Amino acid sequence: MKLAKFTLADIEFADSPAMFKRAHDLYQQGKVGNITETRLGYSAIVAGSTPYSVRISAKEVDQGDCSCYMGQRGLMCKHLLALALSVLDINSPTNVTPRPTDLPEIKKIVTKGMRNLCIYTGSSSDWFHYQRKLATGSGIILQAISELSATKENAQYLWKLIQRIDKKLVNGIDDSDGIIGECAQTIIEQLASYTNGNPALKATIKCYCSKETNFNFENDLLKAINSTTSQM
Repeated sequence: MKLAKFTLADIEFADSPAMFKRAHDLYQQGKVGNITETRLGYSAIVAGSTPYSVRISAKEVDQGDCSCYMGQRGLMCKHLLALALSVLDINSPTNVTPRPTDLPEIKKIVTKGMRNLCIYTGSSSDWFHYQRKLATGSGIILQAISELSATKENAQYLWKLIQRIDKKLVNGIDDSDGIIGECAQTIIEQLASYTNGNPALKATIKCYCSKETNFNFENDLLKAINSTTSQM
């Protein structure tokens, strides 16, 4: 069977955590059957309240269709994601490995996520696909950095990440749904949390508040630091 170009992260962050869990349950329970290769991807029958016919692209998990009521409306459904999980399992069955905690490996994962934060150049019909791409990229980034401990090196990296996101927004990311703004705010809150009980690190992070960004992220950081301090 042809190798899929999507990854586990593409599936995990294609929709809500609840949707991913339902899809994962279908996959684990062996509800995905009759998987066959098509010209553009894969098809299968997924057992639900009735058998559903599902097709997905080998390139993108949200390019496909399902005979369920959500699929008939062009919406993401658990059957699409369940098929995608099954395809990955066929391509490369592996055990789940711990997430990396060292900065060099985390940087590699973040770089993959940043590639999804791109300028919108599609038609109106591509809008939801674009938004899912932004959400996937944001999810990959936030999951990766969540393992970073409170050190000066990691704090510097998180601030540089904020600056990179700031530049991407200036260069044309359409963040109408606020996905990237929420991602940046989460990074800022993690950075501010590093100031707890570490005066030296607090001084370093406060210096970032004097670094001007296009979207005033430095002001958001100062507010987050002050909020963290007031809660101590």
